[in-house]
Amino acid sequence: MIVSLIWTFGLLGYAGIPYSIAAVAIMPMLLGHALTFVVPFIARYYEEEEQVHGTAVATDRTLLSVGRALFPAAATSTVGFLVFLFSVLPPLKNFGITAAVGTAALFILSLTLLPAVIMLRDRRIETASKEERERYQTHFDGFRRRQKKGLYARGTDRFLHWSFEFSTTHSVLIIAGATLLIFLGFAGRA
Repeated sequence: MIVSLIWTFGLLGYAGIPYSIAAVAIMPMLLGHALTFVVPFIARYYEEEEQVHGTAVATDRTLLSVGRALFPAAATSTVGFLVFLFSVLPPLKNFGITAAVGTAALFILSLTLLPAVIMLRDRRIETASKEERERYQTHFDGFRRRQKKGLYARGTDRFLHWSFEFSTTHSVLIIAGATLLIFLGFAGRA
């Protein structure tokens, strides 16, 4: 996120777009976008790495699957922020340009810098001596064990399993309830 902020504000400085108070709101928004792009990549990488031996193959598979899934999100966010170009207020135009450039920079960094850092880190593990590799492996295995056996993971798994069971056994009831809520939403507007 910090690298994308530097890229964004540096590029906009070269383009002559002034830094404003509205630009401050872009920083937390870009943090949210960074998490949207980075967290699925990291989670998928660990899944692929458990199934595949070799950092390069796991990274490639992760990049293809997650990149393909996140590209529409990045593209629609970027185009959505460019809608601010139609505003008559210059600060809003600048906000839209800055947010669009920042989102695009985040996505590009997620597809380039993040895999590069992961590859460097995990290549070190692959080329380490047997004792060092075991030490690294136990560190990551401990992380995975905590991840699988943690209270949050168990609770989330139980809730998702209950949700699946409920939605498949009572599908007509859920569809009727959702339709009723939609109807009440339209009927309740003032």
